[in-house]
Amino acid sequence: APPPFRPLNLDAMTAARLHPRCIVENLLYADLAVVNAEGGTGKTTLLLYEAIHIALGRDLWGCRVANPGRTLYITAEDGEELLQAHLREVMAALNLTDHERRKVCENFMIWDVTGSMVRLAELDARGNLQLTALADRVVDAYRDVGLAQVIFDPAISFSPGERIINDGEQAVVTACRRIVRGLNCCVRLIHHSGQANARNGAIDQYAGRGGTALPDGARMVTILASANRVNLSR
Repeated sequence: APPPFRPLNLDAMTAARLHPRCIVENLLYADLAVVNAEGGTGKTTLLLYEAIHIALGRDLWGCRVANPGRTLYITAEDGEELLQAHLREVMAALNLTDHERRKVCENFMIWDVTGSMVRLAELDARGNLQLTALADRVVDAYRDVGLAQVIFDPAISFSPGERIINDGEQAVVTACRRIVRGLNCCVRLIHHSGQANARNGAIDQYAGRGGTALPDGARMVTILASANRVNLSR
């Protein structure tokens, strides 16, 4: 039921923040983010590279890491062993010391759900959309571990599918916001580029597959694309 009318408190308003908790200045905040990329572009490597910097508190892309922290990587695509191997190679390429590598490992967790139906939202027996318990369970399990970001890879695997595209994407947005609110961290969805968008070289916020509800519901959208196919006229 709607709550009783509650006037705003002017004194409390003075302490209200203009933006969510900052993870990386001018780049990542405790809100919903989408990373769009074609298959094979290097989106997983990019996210691992960024997670290393967030764990170590190193400047990332010239931006200060304001709140270093841990990463929970929930994968329905690459298995845990493959992701560990990728992370190892990225750390090697960065010439990290043994101490730094151990610190990264202490601040990085992989939850491998490949081969399982683990969704943030789904259709019930009557075809109606409903949120699953996944978002709340993530909040309950990791409330006190100091997460800076939760990554879902790929977004489509955690969605109700594409039978009702925009409603399904909005349900995923709603579920992710439950995690944002519960953990005060950034939730990042790795999303694939749409086939036509990739062929046409689109690099705007709507370059991903599916509808518009997902990028519209996100507060940060990153497009990763090969420079050889980008349509600069856009």
